[in-house]
Amino acid sequence: MGERKWSIALITEGEEEFDYWTRLQNLGLILNHSLLKIINAKSISKIPPKFQDAYVSNRYYLTLVFCDTDEGFQRVKDSINDWVGQGASKLLLYFASPCSMTVWLAHFSKQRLIITKTVNKKKNGFLLKELGVSFPGNYDAKEAQRAEIMRQITPENYERMKALLGDLSKQEDAVPATNILELLDLLDPDNDEKREELLKELQRIENNQAE
Repeated sequence: MGERKWSIALITEGEEEFDYWTRLQNLGLILNHSLLKIINAKSISKIPPKFQDAYVSNRYYLTLVFCDTDEGFQRVKDSINDWVGQGASKLLLYFASPCSMTVWLAHFSKQRLIITKTVNKKKNGFLLKELGVSFPGNYDAKEAQRAEIMRQITPENYERMKALLGDLSKQEDAVPATNILELLDLLDPDNDEKREELLKELQRIENNQAE
């Protein structure tokens, strides 16, 4: 099989998610800018139209989504299945429950995973500071705070994050939970085979939808 010039869209819920995936991209841990376009939807309610625009544009082999599981998640899931075909959300929708802080905490946890069961930014900021993460003030997702936290995400704690999240639930209705490891595997620069497998499965769903 010849090497494919991948063009993939990853739609993220908001600034925190956009910053995180951009950081991984800049570190060379996922597909580079020419192969993967990261799109900030700016809210979970805006993901469905962003997904629709990207999907029908035919610019991308794959249009993926990463978001939280709070209010609006079911609408995102339903919209993907409506546009692509039943079961497509299992291939294209990835999440962190209750929020992206579940993943961030895994980067900075030591021997055991420090978890959160809340979306409260101030409380989650305290958890980060207890783990030695520095940022100005009480966390409320300001740009300067996000930038400082992203600076402290490294290839080394990326590997620790993956190890610590390995045993976490992948069920969207569990708290905490995430299927981010599947998305990271899919976006690994060296995993063309995984992307080809997903594309074939997606085409099968699309064909069934068209019948």
